[in-house]
Amino acid sequence: EELSIEPPMIRSNSDEIITALFKQDYKILHIAGHGFFDEKHPSSSGILIGKMKDSDEPMFLTPHHINQLPSIPEFVFINCCFLGKVNPYAEEYSANRFKLAANIGTQLIENGVKAVIVAGWEVDDTAALEFAEIFYSRMLAGCNFGDAVLDARKEVYDKFKHTNTWGAFQCYGQQHFSFELKHTNNSATKSYYIEQEAENDLDNLLSKCEVAFYEPDKLLVELKEISQLIKAAKFTNAELKQKEAQTYMELNDYTTSIQLYDELFQDESAKFNVSALENYQNMVINKGAESYFSDPTAFDDIISKIDNSISNLKYLLKICETGQRLALLGSAYKRRGVILPADKKNEVQKLAAMEAAANYYRLAFNKLQNSYSFSNWIILELFLIEKKKEKWGQEVTRDATTYTLPTLPQIEKTLSKMEKENNTNDDTQGFWNITELVDISSCRFFLNPTDKNFKILSKTLLHIWAIAGSAYKQQKQIINLRILAKYAKYAGLITIEKQIEAFVIDK
Repeated sequence: EELSIEPPMIRSNSDEIITALFKQDYKILHIAGHGFFDEKHPSSSGILIGKMKDSDEPMFLTPHHINQLPSIPEFVFINCCFLGKVNPYAEEYSANRFKLAANIGTQLIENGVKAVIVAGWEVDDTAALEFAEIFYSRMLAGCNFGDAVLDARKEVYDKFKHTNTWGAFQCYGQQHFSFELKHTNNSATKSYYIEQEAENDLDNLLSKCEVAFYEPDKLLVELKEISQLIKAAKFTNAELKQKEAQTYMELNDYTTSIQLYDELFQDESAKFNVSALENYQNMVINKGAESYFSDPTAFDDIISKIDNSISNLKYLLKICETGQRLALLGSAYKRRGVILPADKKNEVQKLAAMEAAANYYRLAFNKLQNSYSFSNWIILELFLIEKKKEKWGQEVTRDATTYTLPTLPQIEKTLSKMEKENNTNDDTQGFWNITELVDISSCRFFLNPTDKNFKILSKTLLHIWAIAGSAYKQQKQIINLRILAKYAKYAGLITIEKQIEAFVIDK
């Protein structure tokens, strides 16, 4: 029986396109048109295919439509722009351009598509056509997905230097995916032609870190391959090294990340962001906490390293007092306090570290007004209240600073306000934004450790870990819970300590 394949749907109306899509199974789906990114409802973002039947309303083809097909395609190529033309505020809204393409790309991967190419910004039509022709010629010749994309990028970069279209096509899925045709063995070994190729691959990998679909171990293998290619190409760009270090940090490889940051800081040009200095100190502090939980007896060396990072953060604070740096100091003192043994010898230092942590988180909250600094401040105050026999609403002195604690009704009012604001936000937030609900539910549970509040906290954590976040960010949350559990035990709140430990023991 002769196979019936639908002809290209060039300038067809929306009804014809939808009918053709559902008419039979497709292995390859190529879509070219005008893209639309909906900031408030990202899942509704898609490609304009005409008007709705009997209406002047536009009809968009979305990942949801593709997910409803009788058979999910193996490969999808979306050749359109998701920035600028349709919504001039989209790029300002999303600090990193690749995240918009990532929204479509990762949704399709989660739907079961094996490999996806999607344009992340406006493309030059002629250059985009060249990219598609080269890509498909390589795939049909037997190349795998990664090699075909690389060849297409090189050709377009060489021929169309007036445009950045060569880098516009973001790739998701299996690097070694192929059309299962006979290989001709003429695909070249991958290598980087220019530094922007490596940066583009790191951007793609960073966006994958935000999606739970990808396994961190496999992403780390992919990152090491990128690092080898960067080394082979002898790239020394400081901005590239910073991004490479950041990606290792996101995948919880502190050792490699710290090594790269050390190399970065020795660069005489000093062409790196101040955030690199902050990330480095934060990573040293967190690595120390992880080391402590692996071997609690080695606390002297860990405390020394944390103290050094605290000094460095205070130098940065003298340059400019930002909420981020205040919060990092809160985090550093919180870890210093939990690592110090709970004995009479270290009692004064331990309480001093807790007080400093509480005060820095309070100062951070005053600037940032965010749930992370607020919940950490309040939870630490709870432990101090229990240890020092104090009360909510009274005047206290923390780290040589005197202030009045909020009352429990004032705390709940702040939490409710944050919860309400979070519910009005859209789905395009980053990992830490969507974990605001974790901060809120953590605070409520520690203040009122009922089974109901614990169930809300654990359910929220598991839900977020299932849909988003890098290994680094999830590990930070687990370590933070273990730290709070130890403080709860120190403060005599044994029920809280047991519930938290039982939850994280298998994580």
